[in-house]
Order: sequence, then C-alpha cells, then structure tokens
Amino acid sequence: MSANTVTLLVGATTALVALAGYLLTQATARRDRETHFYARALEAIKEFEEMPYRISRRPSSDGATRSAVGGQLSDTYVEVEFYRAWLRIHSPLAGEAYSILLTRCHRELREHIRKAWENPALETDSEAQLNGEFDIDNSVEWELFILVAGRELSLREPLRRIGTRQAIRKYRTQYPDR
Repeated sequence: MSANTVTLLVGATTALVALAGYLLTQATARRDRETHFYARALEAIKEFEEMPYRISRRPSSDGATRSAVGGQLSDTYVEVEFYRAWLRIHSPLAGEAYSILLTRCHRELREHIRKAWENPALETDSEAQLNGEFDIDNSVEWELFILVAGRELSLREPLRRIGTRQAIRKYRTQYPDR
C-alpha cells in the first residue's frame, strides 16, 4: 500500500469519526430539547388541572379578582392548546397521545371549573383545604402520553412506530368513552 493510499485512508477515517461524533452530538441535543418540550407540555396539563383549585381559592368575588383568575384560566387554556398543536406538527403520534390526554382533562375539568366558580370566595384558611375535591382520573391517558413521548425520544423510534400506533389503537379500543 502506498503512502498516498494510507494518507487518504487515515483522512477518510478521521472525517467519518468526526461526522459520527457531530451527528451523535446533534441527536443528543435534539433529544434534550424535545425532552424539555414534552415535560413543559405535561406541566401545562398540570397547570390546567389546577385551575379549579385556583378558582376556589380566590380571595374575593369582586370583578378584578374574577378578571384576574379568568385571565389565568384563559392563559392556561391557550398554553395547552399551543402544545397540542405543536406536538401534532412535530410528532403526529405524540400529538395524538397529548390530544387524548387533553380531551380527557377537558371533559372532567369543565364541570369542576363550573363548580369552583359557584363556590364562595375564601374567608378563612381552613376553607382553602379542598382535599382532592377537583381531582380527575386521567392516569391511563397520562401513561399513554409518557409511553409515546418516550418512544419518540428513542434513537430506535422509527423502528418502534408500529408498536406506538398499536398502543394508541389499543387505548381507543379499551376506553372508547373516555
């Protein structure tokens, strides 16, 4: 083997190693960004679930308080809908799982929010203890989103898409009324 061939092979190998390192670094950075985004989307759901408690714990029933709390409710709703849209664009499967979770929350929270507005404003500290009065049952939908998001973050994600679609279909079959 000539010196030129060896030099060429060493250069090509170095370039391939550098390219592999670059691609791995980019994939890791992308995964970190997406992990943070999925976590923020779930945090938005939790903030939405918290709204009946915030409404019930309002300090008064005057117009300014109603406006402030109503503004928080509106902002929270806009945020969860933003994540729903973004996830559907970014990853249709994660978007579908998030949409399932959010739809479940909407169904249960609608009545809780109505009841929370009917509660009188707080007058004592003991009234602030609502002890799960507005809890919702969305653990199945929550776990479905966690499963789908985890698979979407995997480097093997393209190979697992069929299983992810099957998990969503299984949910829809098992829980048609949720």
